[in-house]
Amino acid sequence: MKASKIILWKNVNGILSADPRIIKNTKTIPYLSYIEAEESGKIIHNKAMQYVKKIKISVEVASISDYSRRTLISANNSKYKGAKIIGFKKGLTMMVVSGDGINEYGFLFEISKILNLLSLNMVLIRNTRDSLQIVVDSKNGNLKKAIRELKKRNCEINASPVNMVTLIGNLDWKTVNIFNNALLKICPDPQIGAFPYKNCVRLEAIVRTNEMEKVMRNFHRIFIK
Repeated sequence: MKASKIILWKNVNGILSADPRIIKNTKTIPYLSYIEAEESGKIIHNKAMQYVKKIKISVEVASISDYSRRTLISANNSKYKGAKIIGFKKGLTMMVVSGDGINEYGFLFEISKILNLLSLNMVLIRNTRDSLQIVVDSKNGNLKKAIRELKKRNCEINASPVNMVTLIGNLDWKTVNIFNNALLKICPDPQIGAFPYKNCVRLEAIVRTNEMEKVMRNFHRIFIK
């Protein structure tokens, strides 16, 4: 339709800095880039976002009761630096895979194939010299079956329930250090900390399920408030 702008009317004050059910003093985020909006979750459907990016249409997420409370999403908003949104993901399981099997050729491919066949989405994967740390979305009930299949591949598996806390924004390497240092102070034994990368827009921490809200509140105070 060659629209110059899209407005999504909501019953909330634009895109908020965190879930108001967990954090009371949330803020309306005034600006987001396309990639920040994509990384922060279900703001705009993935397929719709591809058209928005291709044609470079600005999107406003606005309060239906007060238009002044809105978030502008556009291609030109990458210049706004800093952290903007604290997010989370529940219902995850972290599998620590160890044993002689992990050093065999094609082992990671075999793991990916098993999880894919059982519709278990790999949310995060890290490796050390002697183990693999795999975080999966375990809501569909196939986790136990996956673990049984993986144990047939000459490896040991230790599985535990976890949640993910995310920080979204135009982030630099200094932010990564602050993120991990803060995480260690809040949780003396976090499961996985943030890993920096070029043009960073998303940092992730894997924590125990009972620590998620505490981490979110502290991160919001440190990075947003």
